[in-house]
Amino acid sequence: MGNTLRPRNIRSGTDTGPRVDRCAAAQAVCDRGTLYVPDIQGALHAYDTDSGRRLWSWRPEPTAPSLLQAPRIVDDSVFVTWTGPSSSQPWALQALHADTGRPRWPGPLRLLPPEHWMISDDKLFAISSGAGTGAPWLATYDAYSGTLLWQKQLSDRVVGKPMASEKSFHLAHPDGHVSSWDALTGENRWTVRVAKSLRTHPVAMGEHVLITSWDPGRLIALDNAQGTIAWQGTPRRAAALMTPAYLTGSSAWAVSRAGVLQGWGLDTRRRLPGEREDLLWNPVEQGIPQVWDGVLYVVTGNGNLQAIRLDGTI
Repeated sequence: MGNTLRPRNIRSGTDTGPRVDRCAAAQAVCDRGTLYVPDIQGALHAYDTDSGRRLWSWRPEPTAPSLLQAPRIVDDSVFVTWTGPSSSQPWALQALHADTGRPRWPGPLRLLPPEHWMISDDKLFAISSGAGTGAPWLATYDAYSGTLLWQKQLSDRVVGKPMASEKSFHLAHPDGHVSSWDALTGENRWTVRVAKSLRTHPVAMGEHVLITSWDPGRLIALDNAQGTIAWQGTPRRAAALMTPAYLTGSSAWAVSRAGVLQGWGLDTRRRLPGEREDLLWNPVEQGIPQVWDGVLYVVTGNGNLQAIRLDGTI
């Protein structure tokens, strides 16, 4: 298979890269023919997936971390995060050139441990814990230079990650509020309460922002410009939704705390017929289910991997 990394090429060739069994395979990421693999000694290696040839290696200096997190690749940059050997040391993030592995920024960003971060266009948004008070900080950086553009302290915690939409981004808060912010200035565009409790991030969809709620469990569509509720599904008993809305074509899907997969027609704004009720999983242990090319992948609590095509029927 042309896109499969061949371990024997790394082990027996003239390349002096690490052995495969010393790599943190669970943190590996493949993007456009390149496999990015952190090793257990705190270095990141890039391999060509066709030949297995090592392209470059990079290690944070001067102190190597205990383990790099899974890198994120955006356009021609690789974003790498890590913490030091001591839990008291700040969290760090560096941007690398994808083709050479050389740092883009003069030095890494060093912040209090972040709750969430994301890249959108040329900006990096990071939400980090507040020292002492517990109130998180929201900061925006230039993704190419690492320069701080603006930062401010939020009044409430954030669940899930920030979600960008054109020149703004949106946050979900555990007390049921959704807030929208200007990406250039950091000004609050609107804040609206849509539920008693939220557990995951919003999703941008054209003129709307979709949010799945925990209490009550339903799908809600907000007007992106004003924050008003455009439409919302009928709440269902014991349908506490734990995942964000997964968009596929003209439908949206989410999985509840009870392991039930349900869908909504975005054109009809009604719940789709049929349900799957065997998708119990632990978010702490198995993470949040992901969708690629219209297929939902769920690792359930018993260790089984299920792949479900979200095509309007279940």
